[in-house]
Amino acid sequence: MNESPIEVRPRVLSDVILEMGHGELRIPRFQRDYVWESTRVAKLFDSIYKGFPIGSFFYWITPQEYKDHYRDIPDLNLPKPASYEQIKMILDGQQRLTSLYVTAKGLSLSAKSGSKKKDYKKICFDLDTEKFESVKQKEDKQRIISVYRFFDHTAGDEVYDTLTPERRKTFTKCKSTLNNYPISIV
Repeated sequence: MNESPIEVRPRVLSDVILEMGHGELRIPRFQRDYVWESTRVAKLFDSIYKGFPIGSFFYWITPQEYKDHYRDIPDLNLPKPASYEQIKMILDGQQRLTSLYVTAKGLSLSAKSGSKKKDYKKICFDLDTEKFESVKQKEDKQRIISVYRFFDHTAGDEVYDTLTPERRKTFTKCKSTLNNYPISIV
């Protein structure tokens, strides 16, 4: 018997953000609460921008009988999975994926149960220094750009059109690097 090889398309960060947004990726009930602080999230994006590895993510594709064994986090506003869908549970990498998702979507989320919500639109990229940081104020849309704009075409185009030619180059580089960052999934 001659089996044909399975073709696997490389996964990139924008794919994973899309999957999570569609409700295909879920956090199992037994996972701990989200605990990452915004400074740690900025460092994660800085590692991605520099091309450093951020580790693999481990999923469990659940049998139909476990499709409801996920924890719903209302702040993520994920759609309920359809009854026929299998769910991919995030067994390892939940903190990183949640961080990437809330920042790419510009959401606010409590880092711990009962704590004050953090505004992940304040994770920004400095077009002049090419560094990510958690800023106290909001972006200025000229030099300091909220990370979600690199994933949201409408919001990104709004800022891009007002930038100097040099900053446009850096904006384009950052957008491409983030969206096309290869993700290792097991």
